[in-house]
Amino acid sequence: MKRPAGMLLLCVLLSFSVWYSGCGGCQEPELAPPGPVEGRLPAVRKGPPGPVTPATHQCGVLAIPSTEEGKAPLVVHFTAEGDCTKGEPLFRWSFGDGSPPAEGPAVLHTFERPGEYEVSVEVRSSTDPELADRDEVEIRVTGSEEGKVAG
Repeated sequence: MKRPAGMLLLCVLLSFSVWYSGCGGCQEPELAPPGPVEGRLPAVRKGPPGPVTPATHQCGVLAIPSTEEGKAPLVVHFTAEGDCTKGEPLFRWSFGDGSPPAEGPAVLHTFERPGEYEVSVEVRSSTDPELADRDEVEIRVTGSEEGKVAG
């Protein structure tokens, strides 16, 4: 029997966290087999509580440049997408060209000379400096002759 497309879509949406043995009108779902399944919450434990595991805190960051390549002088706007599970995130940028570091989630930097520069951003927790993460991106600055990079 052919099912209407709308019903198939509904079945797909309803099966986000459970498996179906078929969708002949969206019958009762079968629960997923035991074990970890990405995107699912763990099963609720029955019985007496076990040992308590302390919460794990962490930070994560991603460096996003407005461009990764261009002619000198190259102006690049950098944005950090990141957060910490404990405290406020503090961002610090290093540009790899000998210039002083910059702070904040969004910074503007000009690369004056041709070369390849490794730019990094580090995020740290304001309340726990041990919580940190770092991301890097490479910026390529060419000289006046297009395609030639001075070393």
